[in-house]
This record gives sequence, structure tokens and C-alpha cells, in this order.
Amino acid sequence: MSRAARIRKHLGLAGQTIEDGELFRNKMLMKRRAWERGVAVPRFAQVTCPADLLDFISANGLPVVVKPYDGRGSAGVEILESEKDIRTFLARGSSTSKGFTVEEFVPGDMYRVDGLYVHGSPVIIHAGRYLKDCLAFIQGETIGTHGLDQGSPLNRRIETFTRHLLERALPFPKTSIFHLQIFLTPDDDRLVLCEVASRLGGGVINEEVRLATGIDIKMSYVKACVGAYEEVGVNNLPPVPAGRIIIPPRRGTLRRAPAGARENA
Repeated sequence: MSRAARIRKHLGLAGQTIEDGELFRNKMLMKRRAWERGVAVPRFAQVTCPADLLDFISANGLPVVVKPYDGRGSAGVEILESEKDIRTFLARGSSTSKGFTVEEFVPGDMYRVDGLYVHGSPVIIHAGRYLKDCLAFIQGETIGTHGLDQGSPLNRRIETFTRHLLERALPFPKTSIFHLQIFLTPDDDRLVLCEVASRLGGGVINEEVRLATGIDIKMSYVKACVGAYEEVGVNNLPPVPAGRIIIPPRRGTLRRAPAGARENA
């Protein structure tokens, strides 16, 4: 993201600036900007030393989530649930490294929202529910998502939340892809921002959306960027149920192939 922004600046091209891109990369800046514009976010703070972490926990209690401010793919994210977890985290010196944040743990289901804007208008906003949270994959568990019923009240709420975030709260490019993660809290039924990025979602999200809607987010974005975009909303087929499952890799040694594998290769 930042490399592309620097190239655009050097060549005088239109698109996301370095400063605007940082709001989609730096989780501290992202959440502060969103909160200032009326988006629900977890309570959060920057961690520059152990005292910052301990002060936040003293004020907000456990559990808390610690994460690199500019991380991706859940790398480096931890949930601290006990005094033992805190001591282990501090003993590694993680809290004094550059760019850590701490925020309250938000219970509830997590949803992903992926889509495309062209010339300032949403072409597609597609939401799906995670079967497990993203940390499960880091811990070696299978995760997945399944698309929501496009006509459901929850899907409409998520679309409203998404449009407010991208059209009013953050400096989202007129033409861009986005990947958003939000929580739905069980007690007060609130939608709460986890994080958002102006990029394509990982895994096979693009394929999930394409199978569900007939719209290829990635290729539609590429065409829009080079002036070859055509209206993709002409697809009149109703959305169909779609989902994905991601199985984490495991270390091992192949001892033998299943019977018939050579014939079917």
C-alpha cells in the first residue's frame, strides 16, 4: 500500500496518498479517526512500555487484546486473560517493542465485509460470518466464512455501517477495494469495528464473493484503474449461498500416497 502510494506521488498519479493510506494501516490512527466520526470501536491505547499495558488493564480489566499497530493476518496478536498471560507477555519484552496497541476484548461473532467502490459509488458490499475467529487459524484450527442472506436485517445494518465508515469516517479512495472486519456484540447487539483495509481480503475471499454474486472484485478493480471498467451491476442473477474453509498447513513427512493418487494426478 505505502509503496504504491509513493509511486503514485512520484509519477503524479491519482489515487490513495501516503497519508490517507496510513489510516488504513496504522490501527491506532484508524480507530481514533473512526471513533471521532461516530463509529463504535473497542477502547484502546498505545503501548510503549509495560506501565501503559498495566494502566490500561487496571482501568478496563481483563481480557485484553494486544497487537502490532501495523500488523496483518493476525500475526503477533494475543489475548491476555490472566495475570500469568500478562507476565509471559511482559517477560518477552513485546510491550516495549515499537508499535504495539492494547484494546478491550470484544465478545461476540465476527463478520467480514468485502467489496469494491468505483468512482465513489459502491459496486458491491458482500458480508459473511466467520465460523471461528482469525486467531484460530494461527493456533492450527480450520476457519471459514459463509455469506449472509442479502435481504436480512443484519446484512442491511452491516452495509449501513460499512458505508458510513468508508464514505464519511475514513478517507477512502473513490475507486478501491476494501476488506473490513467487525464484531456483533451478544449483549447489546452493537456492530463494533475491528479493522479495515483498502485492499483485497486474503485467502479465497475474492472467489467466495465471485461465486456468490458473479462479480470478480479483483478484476473489476483492475479494469477500473486502467479505464476499461464496464458496469458489473448488470448481473441480474440473485446472490447464491457461498462459503469457504481454510485448513492450516501442518509440518510433516509424506510417507505414502493414497491408493489411486497416481492415476488421478
